[in-house]
Amino acid sequence: MKRRSVILQPLFLSDEKILEIKCELEYIEMTLLPEIRKRLKDAYDDGDLPENNPWITANNDLQEATKRKNELRQLLVRTKLYQKGEAAKSKYSLGSTLHVSINSSAPKSITLVSSEEADPTIGKISIDSPIGKAIRNSTSKTCEIETPGGKIRLTLT
Repeated sequence: MKRRSVILQPLFLSDEKILEIKCELEYIEMTLLPEIRKRLKDAYDDGDLPENNPWITANNDLQEATKRKNELRQLLVRTKLYQKGEAAKSKYSLGSTLHVSINSSAPKSITLVSSEEADPTIGKISIDSPIGKAIRNSTSKTCEIETPGGKIRLTLT
């Protein structure tokens, strides 16, 4: 049987997000996993593993922590740091921070980020979202965008 290889697309993240991932990975490796392993050992020493709820719980926790550690490592392998305005053919690109007014509301500061980092509640808008795409492709200060919530008028200030 022929073996297939999977090529993962690079994931562009800011240095803040990369640091957040590294901190979580370090916490899992240095604190969480040793704690879980100690719980496993203590539960194993108590014996009767099929009926030992602390051992079963610790074993499940170990599997989940190991899975998360592997996910974070995979993210770091795919990650490329983006610089503000890097490789931009348009005025706005990954890392761009700008002020926008939606439907004539007060201007808000937003930053265009990858979908992995997106959090609209704090002004981080995915560059792949309808608003992000409109901003990236914008040639004027205003544009109308069709979003899942309906049509909006966006003004770049």
